[in-house]
Amino acid sequence: MTIVPQEDLAGNTTYTVTIPVGAVEDLAGNALSTEISWSFTTGEAPDTAPPVITITDPDNNGLFSGRVPIEGTISEESLRQVEVSIRSAATGMYWDDVQDAWVPEETWNTAAFSGFAPDYQFQYVAPGPYQNAVEGDYVAFVRALDYAENMSASVSVNYRLDVTKPGILVSNPSNGDYGVAVDAPITVTFDEDVVANDLNIIWLEDLYTGLDVSADYNLEVTLDETSNTLTVTHSPFAYEGYYCLHIPDVVVRDLAGNGNDWMDITFHTVEEGGGLPPEEPGGAYLDYLDVAMLPAGISEFELTIFGTNLDAQADYIVVIEKDGGIPVVTAVDTEVFANEFFEGIWAYFNEAGFTGGQVLAAGDYTVKVYPSGSLQPVPGEVLQLTAVDTPLALGVYPRYVEEEATEVLLEVELANVNPEQEVTAYLKSFGENGDEVILSSSSVTVIDEGDGLYIYPSFTLSEGFSSANFYFISLETGGSEIPFAVSWMSDMEVTAEPVITGLGSSTVAAGETTLYLEGINLAGADPTGWSVWVEQEGVQVTGASTINVRDNYSLEVILEGPLTTPGYYEVVVYDGTYEERYGLEVTGEPSEGTDTTPPEITGINPASDTIVSDPRPVIRATISDAGSGLIRDSFWAVITGDNIDELSIPDTALTWAPDDSQVVIELAPPIDLPDGGYTVTVCAIDNAGNELFYSWNFAVLTASQPSFDLADVGFQFTDGDQDHIYYTGDTLTFDILGLPEGASVSVQVGSALAIPVSGEEIPLSLENFVSLGTASVGAYSSGSYPVSWTVDTRDNNEFLPLLIKISVTVEGETLEGVFVLSDAEGNVALLNIEPPEIPGIDYEPKFREVEDLHNITNLTFTKTDAQTGEFFGSIRFNSTIDIDELENIMMQLQNVLKFDETTGIGIVGQGDVNYLKGINATITVNTDFIEGFNDIVHLVDASNVADFVTVEKYDDSGNYAGDVITQLTYDSEQERLSFDVSGFSTYKPAVKDTFGPEVTITTAGGQVINTDQFTVEYSSSDLDLAGYEVKLDDGAWVDVGLNTSRTFTGLSEGEHTVYVRGVDDIGNIGDQASITFTVDTTSAPEAPSVTSPGAPVVINADTYTVEGVAEAGFLIKIYSDANENDRLDEADQLLMIYQLGEGVGEFSLEVELAQDSLNKWLVTSTNAAGKESEAAVLPVITEDSTPPVILGASHNASRALKA
Repeated sequence: MTIVPQEDLAGNTTYTVTIPVGAVEDLAGNALSTEISWSFTTGEAPDTAPPVITITDPDNNGLFSGRVPIEGTISEESLRQVEVSIRSAATGMYWDDVQDAWVPEETWNTAAFSGFAPDYQFQYVAPGPYQNAVEGDYVAFVRALDYAENMSASVSVNYRLDVTKPGILVSNPSNGDYGVAVDAPITVTFDEDVVANDLNIIWLEDLYTGLDVSADYNLEVTLDETSNTLTVTHSPFAYEGYYCLHIPDVVVRDLAGNGNDWMDITFHTVEEGGGLPPEEPGGAYLDYLDVAMLPAGISEFELTIFGTNLDAQADYIVVIEKDGGIPVVTAVDTEVFANEFFEGIWAYFNEAGFTGGQVLAAGDYTVKVYPSGSLQPVPGEVLQLTAVDTPLALGVYPRYVEEEATEVLLEVELANVNPEQEVTAYLKSFGENGDEVILSSSSVTVIDEGDGLYIYPSFTLSEGFSSANFYFISLETGGSEIPFAVSWMSDMEVTAEPVITGLGSSTVAAGETTLYLEGINLAGADPTGWSVWVEQEGVQVTGASTINVRDNYSLEVILEGPLTTPGYYEVVVYDGTYEERYGLEVTGEPSEGTDTTPPEITGINPASDTIVSDPRPVIRATISDAGSGLIRDSFWAVITGDNIDELSIPDTALTWAPDDSQVVIELAPPIDLPDGGYTVTVCAIDNAGNELFYSWNFAVLTASQPSFDLADVGFQFTDGDQDHIYYTGDTLTFDILGLPEGASVSVQVGSALAIPVSGEEIPLSLENFVSLGTASVGAYSSGSYPVSWTVDTRDNNEFLPLLIKISVTVEGETLEGVFVLSDAEGNVALLNIEPPEIPGIDYEPKFREVEDLHNITNLTFTKTDAQTGEFFGSIRFNSTIDIDELENIMMQLQNVLKFDETTGIGIVGQGDVNYLKGINATITVNTDFIEGFNDIVHLVDASNVADFVTVEKYDDSGNYAGDVITQLTYDSEQERLSFDVSGFSTYKPAVKDTFGPEVTITTAGGQVINTDQFTVEYSSSDLDLAGYEVKLDDGAWVDVGLNTSRTFTGLSEGEHTVYVRGVDDIGNIGDQASITFTVDTTSAPEAPSVTSPGAPVVINADTYTVEGVAEAGFLIKIYSDANENDRLDEADQLLMIYQLGEGVGEFSLEVELAQDSLNKWLVTSTNAAGKESEAAVLPVITEDSTPPVILGASHNASRALKA
């Protein structure tokens, strides 16, 4: 039996329940015979009162630059839980402690509380910039729950995150000012409210001396916090001084606590007496970008940077940088523009400008502009650009709405969306309290139009649009707002004024003379003050047009002439105030009778590529067009040269035909043209759009010039000396060619003051020439002057290159030059004379002395058959050879001369089959001095050698005939080291070697690289190596000569094999060696998915086991997030590295905990190419090994009972 009272029972009351006799009976009909009763007492009455919340911190609308403490009190007898919700007014997102991220759904986070009933205190710390909190307004909502399940209403407080540092609004003097009064105070007004932090660190530098002169001028600094103006007073500066006031970091702070960045103000003081130096023009300054966001993944795009004082003649380099100045892409084309309203730089980017990757990846970037040749960017505002991979609105058309219109249809271009994707568009305004109000909405789907992705939302406003209100568009898809590339792009402008919004059609047929413009409020427009013309590549191709109003929404434009030639044009519309441009394509074939012939130029003067002596030559040319005639406004001509600024040809130098079919240029330059080269450039366009762009060159040379050039001088030996080595008493004779007849010629013979070692060029200058005597010069005959000179007696066994100094005079003009005397094959004549003794000069002979044999390199032994002359290769000793090793070298040469009695094959080195006897022998050492004999092997530049060589002797039948010991002999007169092998054997025919060189690849194989470039290195110890051949994969073999490395670029992804083989002098190819490597330029892997901990953990333990899943076989790394910014940086400490096995993706890693601390960890994975993922952020693991203590006690009131 259950008894239910009709109303709640009262609290603290005793009740009696009575069941009277007969009230109930059993199933057999027997009734209750005895009355039953009992009593009970209820407890306290139910608690229906919610907690009462008071927020004490922050102050409403307070400013903060970091994390924000939310604190207050709660009045409640039985407090159970306190929750806080943080909402960003800028993004509409909520902070979620569990996910450690901003989310679109309303989210409540648990706050800490302490104290005793009924007075509790709560604390919560709201996220700051390190938690991706953007700058702007925020609302913190607080609510509380008691144990009676009473939830309070939420209480809110507003605050603002401000991470922008104070900047200078205005200063006096301005940075770079001239003519500053020496006693004028310096004032700096900041662009927001500031308070003083440390004014004493401001200092003054004298830029002429680099010294701190603050004390010299008694600097005193004050800050007026009412006007936010910093004032620096001082004793008078020096006249014509150059100073810099340095305002270091954090001199002041704004109300959010942000300190200023370092600021400098440079200035020049006035001249004594008050005169001002010439004022320099204002410097270039960058103001803003035309867009704030671009879709990620694009490779071709345009930007416009607006600024002031830009140099229209300068070349600017526009660079998009990331991560502390790393260039990502450079504009491939830039152009400076200026009109009466705007000034800026247009920049075009495509794949050719990228330095890493081929597209603009998602992320934040900085745009910088550098003058060509400068490492310092143009100063100005920081130009921020963001590339996003989420939906983005690129443009809205039209942005103008007619006054009182009730409907509007828009075209919106989108990026990063899919065809058929659902998008909701809202037409909004602001209510009386400033809240956004939705006036109309439109649900549409994305349409792929081929040239882009578009939506076409329509809005209806029954009361009509009014210019008194502000309207704007917002877009949403999948619950997320779609931002606009430019914030103002979403604004709608309501106007009753005539506005042109675009072309009626962006395509017309060739020959068309009529265009149509679209707009609103055009019915009442007066187009008489408007102008419309057509340009192609910046050049006007039609003159003024006739404009007629068709109706309220369109204009008819009748062009002065037809657009006859297919191509791309711009229609320029000027309404008397603003200029707008619209793209137009002319299609089809040129109209019948169309003028397709460009203007022609004739009668140019000075003639092209001529030299004139008149410093003011008449510039003359005739430009004609027999077809459609020339456009006067498009014609221009300039003169440029090495020694003058650009000189424009003025209109006064032009004579036009009445029908504009011809123009004649005739100009005598208004100034003397300095000697040098010049270019005349002419540009003319006819009325059919055909262009003439023509340049010709001439030179002005007013000074008289000799009729000859020493560069034409040549020599021919006439003394019959084949080796051109001249000793004491020898007579040197030669002819000088290339000089004019009748010239006065004198010749001195000598050498050089400083002569480099062999292989380097001798400095041929008059200053480096040392005369050893004057030669005799004969009369001109058969095109040459004969010269004779006898070597004097200064014999010192030293070879010097022979130089001659020639002095030639013709008609009063003299030229002098120094030459190396050599024959047609380049063999240099040598003098065997004592070098000149010149104090202070370290004289170094061209051919080294005996001790230099300790430094012989590249010694080559060449073999040919002694009778047939057939070439059988060579041996190279490529390492440096010391004189002490000559005997070993001779022993190796000895092996070449002997042969195996059985096979008749010679043995060299370690048994390689190479050569036979019956050879001519030549040794080359360092220089081009090579001599060969049948039975003598000799070296140049050796002396005083007394070693012996043992050579095996063979008879004419090839039988061994015993050893012969022969002495190395030195011929001092011939400078020759030799040993005699004549008679050792007779000739036996040679047999070619069939073994190729062996090659070793020294680069390690099996590498995995993350770039498309790979270098392989290799070597060979074979002495007969002639070169290497290399190939990649199945490609062709490439001859790389003796290069011991090869670099491959532009490699595709995947495994590659490099093959290398050697080739000897007679064409034998050795076995190929190979290695494989793998190219992996894929992007970094995704961060591991961590399954434990899944939420913040409080634990009493020494370690914690982290569990999760990553790509199989990857390397797992666990870091301590040292600065708790949820991203991996240099400050983070590596705690553990673990290599997953092949096919294994799950991991379970036990990591040591920091005791009694918050452990905040990051986990990454690294693939085989060494690319590390973004960090997965683990929930906080709190290690708590301290037992609890009692802070206070409370109790709950009992509840009234209900039956």
